[in-house]
Formats: sequence, structure tokens, C-alpha cells
Amino acid sequence: MGEAGDLKDIKMNIVTGFLVLIGVFTVLLSWLHLLGWSYGGNEVLISAAIGLIGAIVGGAISGVLTLLGVSISIRDSAKLREKDDLPGKISRIENAIDILERVTEIDLAFDARSHKNRFVQVDYSTMYKILDDYNELTEIIPKKLKNDFIYIDAEAYQMYLRFKDQVQLLGMTFINEVGLESEDYKDSKVTSLAGFIDFLYKRDKKFTYQLGMIYADLHVQLALKHEQLIEELDY
Repeated sequence: MGEAGDLKDIKMNIVTGFLVLIGVFTVLLSWLHLLGWSYGGNEVLISAAIGLIGAIVGGAISGVLTLLGVSISIRDSAKLREKDDLPGKISRIENAIDILERVTEIDLAFDARSHKNRFVQVDYSTMYKILDDYNELTEIIPKKLKNDFIYIDAEAYQMYLRFKDQVQLLGMTFINEVGLESEDYKDSKVTSLAGFIDFLYKRDKKFTYQLGMIYADLHVQLALKHEQLIEELDY
């Protein structure tokens, strides 16, 4: 919630406490007035009533102060517990960043000069074959990342869910594009094996670049999250 939210809660507790005291004072003073009127100003009875009111008001004040003390104690304990959890969260982020750096700098490094396909290639029995790297980068690595993201915080896990959805959507689009029944294939008017090889190569390069951008975007978001938690650690 932050310090501003904590301060707001304390102010609300103080206001609530004072409202309760005002209500108690109003009720007791009205009762004292009625008591004096009913018993014709009996001093002993009125003195006893004043003593009772003092005890009640003192108890009310004590209760309000106790409430404030408990609220502050709970707030401080929660903040300390959150700070104690930061090293574990930072470690999880660093593990995920290591994975993302390997993917973006090695696995998905875009080399326009390379003529080697990464995800799909011609297969002479089935026309084309999806390669192992496709499953590695669209299924296996996202699952590995989840094991770290789930232990950071809700904001980080939302980052992961958006990333996973983007990867899955792009993967399905890629599979549909390279299929022989796809609109892309029909529009390409491929009439030879060389043409089909070139068709797959272009789709492979496009997918490599787009997938790399999704991984790189997650890398940037997570690096910013890492900086945020380091600042909160305030070592």
C-alpha cells in the first residue's frame, strides 16, 4: 500500500476514535443531566455518577490509544515482513533474467545473413516439419519462467501471463501460416520445391524476430522490476 496509505489508515483510526469519544461524552453527559434532574441534585449520587463517567471515558481513551498502537504495530510488522521477503523475490527475478538473457542473446539472436531455419524446415515425407526449438521456446522455457514469476508478486505474475498469451498466440499464428492450407501459402503461389523452401524460410525468420521481441519486452519489464525491488530493499 505504501507509506501514504499507512498514514491514511492511521488518520482514519484517530478520527474514528474521536468520533466514538464524542458519542460517549454526549450520551454520558445527557445521562448525568437527567440523573441530576430526576433526583433533585443529590450530591452523593451525582458524585458517584461523575466517577463512573470518568472511568468509562478513561477506558474509552485507553481503548482508542490501544487501537492506534495495535494498528501501528501491525503496519510496522507487515512492512518488516515485506522487506524480509525482498531478497527471495530479487533472487527469483535474477534467475528469470538469466533465462531471458540466454534466450534473447543466443537462442533468438536475429541474424539476417543466416540461411538456417530455426523452427520449421522442409521434410520430404510430410512437406514440412516443426523443429524442436519451437516447442522449447513456446512451451518449455515459458514453464521454467513461471516457476520464478509465481513467487515474485502479483504485478510480476501479470507480466508473465501477458507474455505467455502473446507467445501462444504468435505460435498458433505461425503454425497456421506455414500450413499448406493457409492463406499465406495460397497467396505465395509456390510452384516449386525451391519456392516452398524460400516460403518456409521467410516465415521462420519472421517468427524468430517476432518471438525475440516478445522475450526482449519481458526482459525489459523484469529488469525495471528488479531495480524497483533493489530500491525498496534500501541496503
